[in-house]
Amino acid sequence: LHWLGLSTITYRIPSDAPTKTRSYEAVYRTRHGLKQADGETVGKTQRGRLDANDIIAITNSTLRPELNNRLVVVMQYRPAVNAYTLEFPAGCIDPHETNALASGLRELREETGLTAKPNSARVAYQFTYEPGISSSLGNAITCEVDLDAPENKDPKPELEDDEWSLQLYLLPLEGLHRTLTEFAAKHEHVLVDSRLGAYALGLEHA
Repeated sequence: LHWLGLSTITYRIPSDAPTKTRSYEAVYRTRHGLKQADGETVGKTQRGRLDANDIIAITNSTLRPELNNRLVVVMQYRPAVNAYTLEFPAGCIDPHETNALASGLRELREETGLTAKPNSARVAYQFTYEPGISSSLGNAITCEVDLDAPENKDPKPELEDDEWSLQLYLLPLEGLHRTLTEFAAKHEHVLVDSRLGAYALGLEHA
């Protein structure tokens, strides 16, 4: 395997059962994870490993009011599910990186060509990706994108070879859940990522 590793985890359960020690199979990323200045991996502990970021970016625009208050969304082909998925911009923390927030904003620029408004970004919370099978942890990073800023007038993504299918969408926050479900229903082989779907559903019920 090139990007992933398989492991068997042995753990103990607080129980009166005869067998308190059990085994569990898990997947982990082998080439990514936040690094400290001394090179040690942060988060490779009993609680998982921080190795990726999702970016929740909201647009601002005075010159183009029709693009104000929109969510930055990407769609790309995911071979594991043989479908295109609508997602937050996201990416792994590169091995040399020591700042998770800076890593997330780098991914936003590379995937969308957009630059976050200075001092608007923060780590909102940390989450698990697939806790039933993976040790991978991610940061949810929120930020604002000023579409009137010179650097965002003509955004040009810097896509990697495996991001050949990536497309950018700016979706209105109002009615986001309906927009996503209707888009997926109208296009064959399109799915909504669970984190984006949960965010949209939360807005609807707020």
